[in-house]
Amino acid sequence: MKTFNYEQILDCIWGAALMAGGGGGSLQNGLDLLQTYMDSHKLEPKDVSITVIDPQEMAAQDYAGVTAAIGAPTAIQGDFTPYVNNAFALLQTLGAQATPPQNITSSLAVELGGFNTFVPMLIALDQQIPLVDADGSGRAVPALNTTLLSVNGNAASPLGLADKDNNQVILSLQDPKNTQLAETLARQVAVGFNNICGLSGWTLHKDALRNTLAVGSINQCQNIGAVLRSSTITDKFGELQRQGIVVCREVFRGTITNGESSEQDGFDKGFVEYTAEGTSCKTLFQNETLLIQSSAGAVWMTAPDIIACYEQESGRPLTNADLFDDQGQVKPNVSVVLGLIAVDQQWWKQGEAAINTLWHEYFTSVGYSGGIKKF
Repeated sequence: MKTFNYEQILDCIWGAALMAGGGGGSLQNGLDLLQTYMDSHKLEPKDVSITVIDPQEMAAQDYAGVTAAIGAPTAIQGDFTPYVNNAFALLQTLGAQATPPQNITSSLAVELGGFNTFVPMLIALDQQIPLVDADGSGRAVPALNTTLLSVNGNAASPLGLADKDNNQVILSLQDPKNTQLAETLARQVAVGFNNICGLSGWTLHKDALRNTLAVGSINQCQNIGAVLRSSTITDKFGELQRQGIVVCREVFRGTITNGESSEQDGFDKGFVEYTAEGTSCKTLFQNETLLIQSSAGAVWMTAPDIIACYEQESGRPLTNADLFDDQGQVKPNVSVVLGLIAVDQQWWKQGEAAINTLWHEYFTSVGYSGGIKKF
């Protein structure tokens, strides 16, 4: 069991934004959620802390519940806490009605990201319950069916959705593992809730957490964030590797020279080109970065391993959305550092062929017909 103070929470948001691989909500999204909560509750940094527990520390009869936001984060009005508290309370009610009953006592992140990792932290902060040191994806992912939760066979249903006024929708699926249907229905509900609501589901006991998810990822994000926020460390990927925090390597350091982004089928899709001293590379993304290749087209690596990016001067991790302005034009001459990070080994539990099939539709959507290329 650990207690994260205000500075360590900031570290965690920074680290989660890097580990998201271009998606998961921006660093600024997460920082804004935290600041809005503090302002609404008249809290100073010294008043802010959360408890983080290892799955092994959970009692045998206790469960963790996933809570996330679904919809458009730009539609949030004021403090987001009511949305997530209402969704989490609905899930607790559903857990109590289960056979046998499920005592949901801790909060769990669906994925890593500046926004999406902080959402369950809000519950931990406001309700003073533990946040589990794990997450449901080990990175950010494009859809519910591409979470580790789904990949490794956990049931999503029943799902509870709620808005800030505690209007509620319960999704109960005939096949509780049909996350593609869950994704479709949940997004339609979010539209009805003015494009934003809280979503809770996936109740897991400690054995399921240990055997199927990325355990230790919250503590890892805090350690990553501490390196990113250090003004004295310039070789941040190198330092992360040297300290044994994450398996990674820097692959490119240069400036943004070209890019394109457009909304298609509810996703931001496009590419970004980076140049340095006559050499260049290119990333292709659908919300998250799906692959990185040389100027000659040779693929260096693909998802689900993580293609990460931070601003060279500040160390701030950048999502793909951060690289474009409000008109969808790429921000030129931004100096960045690109790195590759090995994804959590739970991703390969079902075999590489199964994961290749899972990501194939996302690869083809950005024009890549090849298979997975691992770290």
